[in-house]
Amino acid sequence: MKLINLALMVIVALSFLTSAYFYDSMPERIAVHWDAKGQVNGYMDKAYGMFFVPVISLIIILIFWAASKSKPVKENIKNFGNHYYGFSFVLFLFLYYVQVLTIIWNKGVKFSIIIALVPALSFLLYFIGVLIQNTKRNLFVGIRTPWTLKSDKVWEKTHKKGAKLFKISAIVSLLGLFFRNYAVYIIIIPILCFTIYLVLFSYLEYRKETKHNPKLRKEKKL
Repeated sequence: MKLINLALMVIVALSFLTSAYFYDSMPERIAVHWDAKGQVNGYMDKAYGMFFVPVISLIIILIFWAASKSKPVKENIKNFGNHYYGFSFVLFLFLYYVQVLTIIWNKGVKFSIIIALVPALSFLLYFIGVLIQNTKRNLFVGIRTPWTLKSDKVWEKTHKKGAKLFKISAIVSLLGLFFRNYAVYIIIIPILCFTIYLVLFSYLEYRKETKHNPKLRKEKKL
């Protein structure tokens, strides 16, 4: 855990140093947002745009650290802590990658920001699947529906299914490399569909469970 925390600090420090290094060579207003077709549709003043990702990363890491010190979170993630912190590392790498792409684009090197993000998003989705696959029932991480939180069996079935679906999403998202005008939709639509499906799946599994478990039937009535 100490090694992961050190790695996260290094990434955040690198994020700030990168912004500071390129700050003077950036235009006064920089592009920070692109639409589904890769066209710029959002700008920020340099001071905000250059340090937006570093500050967000710092805030996230402080939240992670504060949460990890609290007894409830410690108890909830102790059985899958390695995967939780491993995913945190992947998330911070992703944020730094987005920052670097933004700087390169604003330096005048024009490319499809959407296509550049597709492999990174695929990588992130895959690791979400890995995290989901290894989570145990808890209040903070995972597919937390009213029904998964009431039953270990429903939690396990839903997360086993969810892990497969997020890994499938990761693979499907790579199709965006070949259909760049639809890349955003290729990424977002499967995630939305799978999310809705998993909520319904957990509900139906819980209903099956309550038919065979008197204790859960009583809880359901309450």
